[in-house]
Amino acid sequence: MVGKKILLVEDDEIIRMVLDNFFRKAGWKTYLAGNGLEGLELVSSKDDIEVIITDIMMPLMDGKTMSGKIREIPHYNTTPILAITAGNMAKEMEGDFYPFDVIFEKPIQLKHLHSSILSFLSNKN
Repeated sequence: MVGKKILLVEDDEIIRMVLDNFFRKAGWKTYLAGNGLEGLELVSSKDDIEVIITDIMMPLMDGKTMSGKIREIPHYNTTPILAITAGNMAKEMEGDFYPFDVIFEKPIQLKHLHSSILSFLSNKN
């Protein structure tokens, strides 16, 4: 699936760079944001984002708040939102994933993340 468009919202520049490089090598376009507020602004200005990957704990606006606001936008209310976070946060949220479709613990297994995205995209079509 070449040409897919992903919004990547992550405040850690190294993680953002690693994920951006990974998806670009797969032939996907990435929109990058350093916090939830920037991510929400990008969603508001684009209509072609197919998957959203977000950290949960970020400055200015966290990933859960941002994702909840995105779910209120009709064009994006069914867009897959995948969260990445530290293991302790994932355990705290166990059973309460909304507004996320899935939560990945850091360190991220890129192949697992990639296959999950492909699964979400194939189920959407």
